[in-house]
Amino acid sequence: MTLILRLLATAVFIGSFFFFLREPISLVWVVAITLLILNYSNKMAPEVSPILVIALCLVSLFWVNSQTPIWGDEYAEKQDRQQIIEQAKKEDMQQREFVSKAQYAVKVNLKDPGSAAFSSDSYHSSNGSSFACGYVNAKNSFGAMAGNKRYISDGTPAGSYIDDGSSGFEETWKLRCSN
Repeated sequence: MTLILRLLATAVFIGSFFFFLREPISLVWVVAITLLILNYSNKMAPEVSPILVIALCLVSLFWVNSQTPIWGDEYAEKQDRQQIIEQAKKEDMQQREFVSKAQYAVKVNLKDPGSAAFSSDSYHSSNGSSFACGYVNAKNSFGAMAGNKRYISDGTPAGSYIDDGSSGFEETWKLRCSN
């Protein structure tokens, strides 16, 4: 009987270990208490320590699952939420990288690229094309700051435009940047 209880306790502990890996902090106290039980097992009846380990694992599993899901539908929903968050972070990083690339492309077209100060940058995408829009202030040919000018860039120097007051730029701004 004692051997069966010990094997069952070992199986329950190993099975619990799998779920506790999903919430690692729970492993610390479950392993610590299990080691304490095993350390004092010689002072208990032979059947008591395996029963205590089984009880500890089962109670811990249900308690941890009530605090943060480690199995079931709630765990699947938690995983889905984490995946959505990771995807949003990835998209945000890609958009930031694109805006940075667009700023560099705009700088290439300036008289004094080192003086460029960007503001209100935003990322826009439509019909499979990406654009960065915003404002740039840089020195002109006379060395004076020109003031904030709108810019549109597809990430390349040839596809980067700074507001020159033309109606064509205004139309492009409305089409690409006003959404």
